[in-house]
Amino acid sequence: MKRQVTEALEFSNDFSITKEIGELEKLDYLDCLLKVAKNRPYSPKTPSLYFSENDASMLKQRTLFVLYHKHTKKDKANFVHFAAIAAIILLSFLFVVEPSSTPQEILDTTMSLDIDHTFFIVNGQGYNVYFHNQYIAPIDTLNSFPGYTVYKNKEGAKQYEEIK
Repeated sequence: MKRQVTEALEFSNDFSITKEIGELEKLDYLDCLLKVAKNRPYSPKTPSLYFSENDASMLKQRTLFVLYHKHTKKDKANFVHFAAIAAIILLSFLFVVEPSSTPQEILDTTMSLDIDHTFFIVNGQGYNVYFHNQYIAPIDTLNSFPGYTVYKNKEGAKQYEEIK
């Protein structure tokens, strides 16, 4: 693991040093690396320059990296991506799309029994439903209508409602 971290650091150093220099300066940098590698005495405790314990393949990998790695400017593209994602997230909090469209054919054949215009009259088997003072239908239970007005009989309802 220590070896992999050290290799990653060396590649990071190579990238930092060579990202903004020309081809001739890169060759000079590689020449310097080669001279240091040749003249360095072998010592595993000397972390001055790492070549995988004098392994030539590491030097080759670093050389190929410096020569052929293309440095691209991604700052503008990253900013555009970040801005687009931020805008989408912000808009998702501001505008919540909720499907609430009911086709007109269904609206024409249904009604909503609101508490202000609906009342019930007790009959022998359950309750009669009145909506806008007109009889609609009988029902068995009032479980779905808590808080609605319920009259014991039609005469009691006539005192408060104009039953048609």
